[in-house]
Order: sequence, then structure tokens, then C-alpha cells
Amino acid sequence: MSHTLVFSYGDKRVISRGSGAEAVRSIKNLEAFFQDAEEKLGLPPGSYDFYDTFGKISTPADLQRALTNAGSDECIIEVREHLHFIRIRGLEVDNARLTARLDALEVALRETEQRSDMKLEVASEELAKMIKKCESTIYEEVGPAIEVVMKKQNDTEKDVRAFAEKLGQFDLQELRELSSNALQMRDEVRNCVNRLNVLDTQWMNDKEELRSIVDGCNQDLKDLQKYIMGKIDVCIEADADVRRDQQILNERMQLVADDLRL
Repeated sequence: MSHTLVFSYGDKRVISRGSGAEAVRSIKNLEAFFQDAEEKLGLPPGSYDFYDTFGKISTPADLQRALTNAGSDECIIEVREHLHFIRIRGLEVDNARLTARLDALEVALRETEQRSDMKLEVASEELAKMIKKCESTIYEEVGPAIEVVMKKQNDTEKDVRAFAEKLGQFDLQELRELSSNALQMRDEVRNCVNRLNVLDTQWMNDKEELRSIVDGCNQDLKDLQKYIMGKIDVCIEADADVRRDQQILNERMQLVADDLRL
């Protein structure tokens, strides 16, 4: 009866080289039989065993038994990988997964740092622009207005002193006229003082608005710093988890290596 040798490895079913007479020759050359399985299934030498329905196949007689007892044209040879090789492959998969996770965390951390630096730079530029604008307003508008008021006030004081010096030289009629002029100048001085008060009120309002803007910017910077520190803490914790998993994985691989040496 012509048989076809079929390797069964997990979900894989692979036909061995040749059938019939070639299958019989495989019985005499068991090393070629193992080599065929390694080439077709991609298994390293010494990492597996062959089994049929009656047990392990380790000699040509065992393979002859499997061919003799095959009930169909196909002789199913089950390939069972050694347990420690299965564990090593699983550890390799876990190691690759943890390495990919660590790389992703490092990329995310770099992107977060870049975004934070960009936001901080933009906020700093906006704050610098607002401060520059306020300084320009003070130097170009408020300062000159105060200087004008102070100059008018000084001129008024000079005029008052000049009138006081001339009072002794004037008679009653002249004093009355001077009194009338003084009342008029008092009104002018009062108007100047009122204007100064208006300017002072406007300056206080502008100063409060500037303080409110600066406080808002400082609060935004603090919130941004807290956000960045929170993200950094999360990344540090994730990095510690990954390193702990990596250490556990290395310990497991060391145990497996010790088992293999034993």
C-alpha cells in the first residue's frame, strides 16, 4: 500500500517529501526524515519529537509501525515541540511586545515634550507682547499726559505766587479785580485737577486690567506646568512597569536557561 507521510504540527499539516517507496526509504534514513520535518516546519534540531497513535517515534522500527498501522493513504505523524522550547518562544514574543511598548512610550514622551515646549514658547511670546504693549502705552500716552498736567499745575502755582506778590501794590479795586481773576484761575485749576483725577482713574483701570491679564497668563503657565509634570509622571510610571516586566521576563528566561543546562 502506498502511504503519504503528513507532518501534523499545531494547526499545520505538511506533506513529507515523496510517498510510497520514498516513505519506506525514510524508515531506513531517519535522520533525513527529521531533516525534512525541520525544513518544512522551520523547527530547530532537537527541539521536538515525533508521535503516532501508539506513542513516540524515535527509531526506524517506530516509523515502520506508524506506516504499517496507517488506515488510509495518509500516515499522520504528530510533531510535538519540547515544553522548554515552547516557553522560550513565548518569552521571545513577550519580550518583543514589551520592547515595542517601551518604544511607543518613548515616542509619546518625546512628542509630549515637544508639544509642551511649543505651548510654553507661544505663551511666553504672547506675554512678552502684552508687557511690551503696556509699557508702550505708559510711555507714549499716560506719561506725556501726566507731564502736561504737572506743567500746567506748576504754571498755575507760579501765577498764584506772582499775584500774591502784587497784592500789596494794588488798591482795593485792584484787589477785587485780582480776586475775580483768582476765582477764575481757581476754576481752571479745579478743571486741571479734575482732568488729572480722570487720568489717574484711567491709569488705575488700565493697571488692574494689566494685572488681571498677567495673573491669567501666570495661571495658564502653572496649569501647563502641572499638565506636563502629570504626563511625565505617567510616562515614568509606565517606564517603571515596562522595566519591571522586562526584569521578570529576564528572570524567567534565566530560569528556563538553568532548566536547559540541568
